[in-house]
Amino acid sequence: MKNILIFILSLSFTYSFGCSCATPDTKEGIAKLISDADIVVEGTPYSIIKSNKYSGDNQKKEGVNLLFDVTSIIKGNLNNKVLAINQEIFGGCAEYYKIGNRYLLFGYEIKGFQSKKKESNNSKRPIDLPPGMGEGIDKNGIFTSFTYDKIEINYWEKLLIKYRVFTTSSCSTFEPNSDIAISVKIQQLSTKAKKH
Repeated sequence: MKNILIFILSLSFTYSFGCSCATPDTKEGIAKLISDADIVVEGTPYSIIKSNKYSGDNQKKEGVNLLFDVTSIIKGNLNNKVLAINQEIFGGCAEYYKIGNRYLLFGYEIKGFQSKKKESNNSKRPIDLPPGMGEGIDKNGIFTSFTYDKIEINYWEKLLIKYRVFTTSSCSTFEPNSDIAISVKIQQLSTKAKKH
């Protein structure tokens, strides 16, 4: 009984205050991470998106929803080198980007938004663990939010006119000099060399 209680307490601590990520450490794992993502890019966040929901992000020095200036594309096609990042889907697993720092991120494209806020308020939905990468976005690229109201949906729909919007998380964002980022760059270079 004591072991069960310790296990439950450790789970509640893990999922209440942090996020647990399984970072691949094999070529196959890294290849799957790259394959599953719509884009893999390196760049710098430069501006917090001041939506209704996230207007108080740490006095403009870090945030979860922001504009991201792409300096290097590892995977994906981008005409505009500025992306909008939306991490509402990941809650406690959202990456708090520091403005001006460099990051390598794996992104999953959002092509539209819809709200099911009323449905979630009226039902006794169980508390779910954070979704996996790319989950919560249907096959048409529509992101369903259980917390956004109509005003927030309209705000993000307007951003879609100017920017491509992607979601990511702390599990798919890395410092450029981290082991995984270096492994991704080496693997992509070797893949490109084999194609030529």
